[in-house]
Parts: sequence; C-alpha cells; structure tokens
Amino acid sequence: MAVLESFGWRPEPPATEACSARARSLGAREGERSYLAAADHARAEQLMGALADPEIAAVFAARGGYGCTRLLTALDPAALQQNPKPIVGFSDITALLEWSLAKAAVLAVHGPTVTQLPRIEARSHQALARLLSGAAREGATLLEALRPLRGGRAEGILRGGNLSLVCALTGTPHALPLAGSVLLLEETNEPPYRIDRMLTQLRSTPGWDRLAGIVLGRFSGTNDHHDLDSLLAELAAAAPCPVVCDAPVGHGRQNVALPLGARVSLDSARGRLRLLEAGLTSPRSAWARGWRPPKPTVRGQRSGDLGPIRDALAAAVHNGSAPGFALFATLGGEVRIEAEAGYQAIVPEPRAMARDTRFDLASLTKPLATTTIAMRGVKEGWLALDEPVAETIPWLPPDAHWLKVTARHLLQHSSGLPDWWPLYAVARRRMPHERPGSFAIRRFYREALAGASFLSPPGERVRYSDVGFWLLGALLEAKSETSLDILFEREVAARLALKQTGFRGAAPDTRDDQRGARSFAATERCPWRGTTLQGTVHDENAFMLGGTAPHAGLFASAREVGRLSQTLLDEALGRSGPLDLSRSLLEQFWDAPPLPGGRYALGWDRPEPGGCSGGKHLSSRAVGHLGFTGCSLWIDREQEIVVVLLSNRVHPDRHDQRLRRERPQLHDLIIERLNALAKAPRRPAALT
Repeated sequence: MAVLESFGWRPEPPATEACSARARSLGAREGERSYLAAADHARAEQLMGALADPEIAAVFAARGGYGCTRLLTALDPAALQQNPKPIVGFSDITALLEWSLAKAAVLAVHGPTVTQLPRIEARSHQALARLLSGAAREGATLLEALRPLRGGRAEGILRGGNLSLVCALTGTPHALPLAGSVLLLEETNEPPYRIDRMLTQLRSTPGWDRLAGIVLGRFSGTNDHHDLDSLLAELAAAAPCPVVCDAPVGHGRQNVALPLGARVSLDSARGRLRLLEAGLTSPRSAWARGWRPPKPTVRGQRSGDLGPIRDALAAAVHNGSAPGFALFATLGGEVRIEAEAGYQAIVPEPRAMARDTRFDLASLTKPLATTTIAMRGVKEGWLALDEPVAETIPWLPPDAHWLKVTARHLLQHSSGLPDWWPLYAVARRRMPHERPGSFAIRRFYREALAGASFLSPPGERVRYSDVGFWLLGALLEAKSETSLDILFEREVAARLALKQTGFRGAAPDTRDDQRGARSFAATERCPWRGTTLQGTVHDENAFMLGGTAPHAGLFASAREVGRLSQTLLDEALGRSGPLDLSRSLLEQFWDAPPLPGGRYALGWDRPEPGGCSGGKHLSSRAVGHLGFTGCSLWIDREQEIVVVLLSNRVHPDRHDQRLRRERPQLHDLIIERLNALAKAPRRPAALT
C-alpha cells in the first residue's frame, strides 16, 4: 500500500469489515474452500464494483488469484467498457487479463501484484509507474537484452501470461486467440515434465501456426535447468515465428509491467520488444503535451567550434531527451571542451543552463564520494577491504552469510544483497511525523538491512545494489566515527578546494547560496513530496535518510566533477595529487578481477564489450559510472581523457528513456573531437 501511495496514487481497498463479513457468510453457506478468499459470486461482486466505479483508475490484484477462471462467466464486460481501466496482475490473474481484452476490448497490465510491490527490483518498479502514468508512448522500448532462440522480426498483439492459465483456457470460450499474437509466457514451480506437457498442448492449439512471436519470461522454481533449456529450445525450433527468452517477467524479483492487448514489435536479433501504439493513459509531462523548449543555444565551448557535438546537444534538448546538459572534457590533463546547453528547468518556466549549474549526481555519488572515501580509508589504514563487515557493525546478525560480507563485496556489488528496496515508502507510511534522517528512520533502515535475505552467497556474482552501498556507508561511518557528509568534506572536497560539490540534506539551507535553489538543475516533480525538486535530492531513499546517503545525494557542477575525476586520473597514472592516493591503490580498485554477472570494479563501472554507455572509443582500461538523473562520467587511463556529461533528464518526470540510446553517440562525438584536438597543432593562447 505504501508503494502505491509513493506513485502518487490513492489505494482504495475494497475489503472493508462489512464486506469481509458478508463474503465469509456467503462462503460458509456455499462450502468455502481454503484456497479461495470467498464464494465465487461474492468475489465477482466485489470485482465488478471496482470495475464499474468511475472514480477508480486501475484495479490491482492483491495476490496471484487462485480460482479466477471460476469468475469469468459471472463478470459483465459492459461495466468495464463504460469505465475503461486496466486490471493489473499476473499468474492466475492471466484469466482476468484475457477476459478484459477479449470481452471488453480494454487493455490490461501483466505486472506485479500488491504483495510483490515491496520486493521487486527497481527496474520493475519504474516500469509499472511508467506504464500506468501513460509515459510509455508509441515507439517506447518495453523489454531489451532479450536472448534470441529463433530469429526474425514480427508485429502483433501482445497477449498471454502464465503458461498454466494459457493452457487451462484452451478449448473454452475464453481461449487466447494465438493467430497474430505475440505470446508472453512465464511459469513457476512446475517440473519439466509438466512444462513439456503444456508446451506440447500449446503447439497443438488452433492458431499456433499463425503466431506472430513468442516472448519467454522466467520459468522459476525448477532445479533441472538442462531439461528446461532443452524444452524451450524445442519450442523455438517448432515455432512459426521469432522467439526470445530471458524476459524479466515472472514470479521473482523481476516482473516488468507489460500492456496486454497493445500492438508491439519483436526484433529477435536486437533482443527488443517495442510498443507500436499509445500507452494506457494520457501522459502528463510538459513534453508529452506537445510542449517543446525553444531551440537551445550551446555556450562556452573551447578549442574552436564543437561542430557535431553542438548539433547533437541542441537536438537532444529540442527533442525532449533532457532539458539541458553540461559537458566537461579533458585531454592529457588540459581542459579541452567545456560547454552547456539547454535549460536548468523548463517548468514552470524555461531557465537557461549556466556554467556553474549544480546537478543531482544520483549514483555518481557511489564512485565520487563513497568509493573515494573508501580509497582514503585504505590509504590511511582505517579500512581493510577483506575484513568481515559484521566485526565492525554490531547490529548485523552473526549468521554465516553476514560473517562473509566484506567491504570488497559491497564495493563490487557482489555481496548478494538485493538491488533496491522501496523502504522510503514504508517508512513514510509507518512514521508520517518523523523527519527524514531522524534516528527512528535510520533505525528502521538498519533493521531492514539486518533482516535482509541474500539472493546469492557473498563474492559469488555481481548484482548491482544500492542496498549494499547503504551498508558500505554504515561501515565507513563506524570505522571513521564520522558522518558521511563530514567524511566527504574532510577527505575529498577540502583537499581539492571544491566549493560547489557536496551533500545537501533533505531540507537544505540555501542561505549560503545567493541564488538558492535556482543555481541547481531541476529534477522531477515528485508525486508524494508535491513539488518540483531543485537542490533537493531526487532519490527517494536518500531523501528519507536525510539527504546524505552512500548511494545518492551528492550535488556538483560539471567543472568540479571534472576536477575530481582528473585528480583521480593523475594519481592513477602515478602523478602526485591532493588526494594522496597511490597508483597501486587505484589499480587495486579499478582493475579488480571481474566476477560472473557483471563488469564492475570496486565502486566503478567498466566498459561493456559491444554496448557501452560511453560509446565505442573507450579503452578496456576506462572506468566510469551513470546516475539515474541523467549524469555520466568516464575516465580513460590509456587515452588520458575525462568526459563528464551531466543532464537533468528526469525533469519534469523520469519516464523518457531516449537519452540511454543517445548517450553512447554523444560520447563518440566527444572522444572523436578530443582525438582530433590531440592531433592538431597547438596555438598560443590569447591573453584575455
């Protein structure tokens, strides 16, 4: 319920005391079954009441929905047609989703149930908000990085869901029409011999030979992966259409919401599922209403005309990928490109980007603040990378997993902890009167961490984790007996005389800043904070922790991010610098041996072969990181370059994903320009 409220929605549970009592009474008279919530017509009556209510915008399933097929003949599609709204759920709810499509011609959402919302990964959480807010518009990518099992491209209507339910509906008036469909399939806790039986039935179902495509989600809960892989390969070999697998959809922590009934395109070779028609509701962002900022200017370039970089930045602003950008790039220790484009904010009114604009760096906090502090701790001897964390943090339970977790695991995202939790939503609902960062809020986060379930043994594989960095921050504070913001000021900012870089707190005091929040790039209009954020941390968990957090919360200008990055590069190349870090120490962090599941070094990302956010020109010795707000940083030791590209792409909302596709191309242009400058003869600088 707290997670739903954090989207800015108002959940309305239908099961009041009177309603529940009536349902129990009806169930008792009709022979209540232990696996059903109530008698069929009592459940159908409640569901129809929600579908017919014009004030209700979506109907969420609380759980998987045993017995949904028993309700189908008792439901009236006319009520849903008069008040169209998506039903949201999966598993047994597949039957209701297909009923909505077939009988009422209303799109449905194959997505998380209410009981899944507190434990799904961040990507699935964002996908649900994006879809139901109407931000998933024509051309949006619904799924990517899918693994092809059978090649080809296709278009069709997205249908399906749980394999057991798809087969259970076969031969009934509610059977899925396979012809022309892109069929989504997922399953859980079914042994291979039963999956075999269901897939065999599917291949014998009318319309199979005219399927447009198949998207295979998670088939969780089976230990016989060899048999399962063989069955899915056999399905693909017999299919008349493109087939992809590994879709993050199903009963685990990955369950990306998808619009059933929408027309989609499937490209097997690219591993991509795209939306071909408008989303479920009308988008509400400024750009989605057709507003475009005036054609932006690109200012402050160095070393002559920026050429294609200027045009690319202006186009990215004008088409709505981000309101504005700040670019800072060095070559061989010299600043060669420094420019800004677009706007700090576009609502309520456009305000131009300035040279000293400070950005919410989001996850760039991890390498620039938390990891740099960790490097300084190792240098000064108060942090040991391979010492068990539980030996320092007394509130961690002394069980086998916790006793194995080290700072190295936390830095490399290999602790086995989950990627993310919406604890901010739960804390806000349980403790509405507590100030962010209060002792009670921090204790709540500590208790959640201490009770965490590990998704894999520590050190086994990489799984990017904000949660792991929460624990790393607690370790650094315990070891140094100093808070994280003071640690950053002492160990980093003061050493480099950084004046525009630091944590802001959840309710920052802007008296030390002549222009206050107006010197910051705006981020999102937050649905539960009720304002457009500017100078206040965007990340919800960082906000609830008081604005100072080890995973997010750092603010800086592009120039100062560049100065800090150049210092790290200089010291990595063996030059002396104010951070006083040795070359061998930086190599220990940046060249850490990779682990299965990811390419991360200690606290830093590395280029991914075949698809790096930093483009195609980075060397294998580069390190970098991305921030959710639209910020990126890459440092290349081999080419001696630093590229800082900051943006506020989450303003006025977070749902536009185009910058992800454009960022590599921007980096290609920037590095090509740097390489061209490296070859050009230097001209004496003019005195100004």
